[in-house]
Amino acid sequence: MPCSEPDLCELKRECERAYAKHVAALGRVDQVKAEIQTGKEEGLDDELDGARAALIEAEAETQGCVALQAAVKQSYQLEKAP
Repeated sequence: MPCSEPDLCELKRECERAYAKHVAALGRVDQVKAEIQTGKEEGLDDELDGARAALIEAEAETQGCVALQAAVKQSYQLEKAP
């Protein structure tokens, strides 16, 4: 979908990137789980550490997305009145 407002485009781009990283990291965790179930455990510590690091990175980027969402809400006055 095309984007016409620069701040909304940035929000969309940043959130897509953050959530894509999160989903990819969860996929890596699932791969490790599947390998454990098949009895293959060699090298899985490193794989799990990599997945954990990817989740931490994705969480930080997701928090950036949340901050951008808040800024857009304020900018476009989308906050509900009390």
